[in-house]
Amino acid sequence: MFDRNYASFYGGAIDHESGDSVYRNTTLKNNTSGNDGGGIDLDGGTAQFINSKILNNTTTGASGGGIWSRASVTLIKTEVSGNVVGSSSGKGGGIFQEAGGTLVLRDSSVNRNSANGSGTSQAGGIYNQGGSVTLDHSEVNNNASTTASGRRVDQPPVHDSEPVRDPAQHPHQLRRQPRHRHRLRRLTPHAPSPAALRSHPSAL
Repeated sequence: MFDRNYASFYGGAIDHESGDSVYRNTTLKNNTSGNDGGGIDLDGGTAQFINSKILNNTTTGASGGGIWSRASVTLIKTEVSGNVVGSSSGKGGGIFQEAGGTLVLRDSSVNRNSANGSGTSQAGGIYNQGGSVTLDHSEVNNNASTTASGRRVDQPPVHDSEPVRDPAQHPHQLRRQPRHRHRLRRLTPHAPSPAALRSHPSAL
């Protein structure tokens, strides 16, 4: 667990410059940075979070209350919640994705994060500045920002995800079409009429 750490510049708990990292059953919470990445700053390489939590981290800087990244990042069964970017033009309360990076969420959630600066803060949930973002069976719910939508994701590929609902945006729902079952009727044979029996004894 990384709890109540502080960095005056990047990555309140972790500043990941390069290389490959796997964080399994790991919690980053209540960390603070003075610039980007209240929880973690990922400048390159790859990182995986598996069965992990990124909770209640804060940056007083420009972007990424929970995660700031231009790396290749995968979240699997991971929660990003309660993170805050607090500068007047802050972006990405939960996650800020820089151009050139990739972000994949599988069975994960980005909920109740905020960009609450006094100016033009945007995207309480995820702010994508040109990287690749994929949501796979994941949700982005109940995030908030000062002036713009709770999420700003520039046309990510979405694969069978949960509905995305944010306060400043119309709900977008992905619904599966109901599967119709056709019921087969059992046909009851009709008894031959008496006249048919008289004229065609073989009908018996």
